[in-house]
Order: sequence, then C-alpha cells, then structure tokens
Amino acid sequence: MNWKFEDENKPYSSDDAYDDLEAVKEMLREAQRKITRNKLEDSGIDFSVNIEVEKENNDT
Repeated sequence: MNWKFEDENKPYSSDDAYDDLEAVKEMLREAQRKITRNKLEDSGIDFSVNIEVEKENNDT
C-alpha cells in the first residue's frame, strides 16, 4: 500500500490524511467481508474507530 504519509518528498496535507483514512476504511471493510460472523464474535475482538476533527477557528 502506498501511504501518503510515507512520501517524504512533500508535506503531509489534510487531503493526504483524508486519502489515507479512506484507504484504511476500505481495508477494514474488506476484512469485515472476509471474516465470518461467528469467528469474529468468538474472537473477543472489539474494534471501533472514532475520528474527531476540530473545527479550525480563524477568527482572531
């Protein structure tokens, strides 16, 4: 996987971070499709992701 954060030739922008998050989301969806429900329930794995984005305050 070519992660945008690994490219040292340019700054890591907000758009780059968003693209990386989209890639992670797709990887997790694919994993979820491949894992049977019973195996996941029996595994004891509890995984959730919550991303909070702070609104920039440009008022000074």
